[in-house]
Amino acid sequence: MLLSIRFIWGAVYLRKTFRENGYEVKPFSHLYYMLVSIILIYVLKEAGLALLTPIVDRRIEQVWSPDMWAEKKLKTPMNMVNLIWYSISSAIGIYLCWNSPVIPTIFLGSQPLGYTMRMYPGTEEIPYMPFYYMFQMGSRTYSLINSIVRERKRPDFHEMMLHHLATLFAMLYSYFTNTHMIGVIILLIHDWGDWSYRVAYFWRDLLPNHNPLFVSIIGLYCFNFVRCIQQPIWFISVYINGVWKNPDVHKDPNFHKFFGDGEIFYACIF
Repeated sequence: MLLSIRFIWGAVYLRKTFRENGYEVKPFSHLYYMLVSIILIYVLKEAGLALLTPIVDRRIEQVWSPDMWAEKKLKTPMNMVNLIWYSISSAIGIYLCWNSPVIPTIFLGSQPLGYTMRMYPGTEEIPYMPFYYMFQMGSRTYSLINSIVRERKRPDFHEMMLHHLATLFAMLYSYFTNTHMIGVIILLIHDWGDWSYRVAYFWRDLLPNHNPLFVSIIGLYCFNFVRCIQQPIWFISVYINGVWKNPDVHKDPNFHKFFGDGEIFYACIF
């Protein structure tokens, strides 16, 4: 609770200070667009779930013994909806970030490592950045709603609730405090990981007699390597450049004034 209050206060203070210094920030009116996105994506995912459930259930009855039907039917249809969804969101993210001058080279962009947020407290953006954030906000909110409605009996329910709430809070914080490029990169690479383990679920639950090596390789790279190795390298490089006050990276004279408040550090950690 105290941490949430600190971030909310920090966001309000930053927005006020940015405006006083002549920097643009995203208007709170964009919350209406986020609400529309949440409604649309909720309808799309629920329609996809209704369409795929009978198809997936029939496949489960073909390849699994009756004692496994209840367990497999509980999660597999939603996993297949999410496989399709993360395939789409990953493709959109890759398309928008491919060779972008504001995305690091290790994440398919053309920006040198450590240059993220170099215009802060000003901003640089990928094409259609507000659309990408609204799209992601709708998807992440659906995950929260789905946990509340369908997954209350899961042993990790409270952990997942905290995860979804923290994700939404971090997205709102970054979008309205000019740290959204950090959010874009994190959303991009986490989509890859979420997609990879849905691919694994597909093979495990619907093609149990097959265990192709490429599934393990995809998971090892997209989930383990990108999240656990590339992401920390990127984060450390951004933070080090800020601490060292590298004039070749950070062009705005006010960068270190606001970096000193730790906002980029908090945004990366979140």
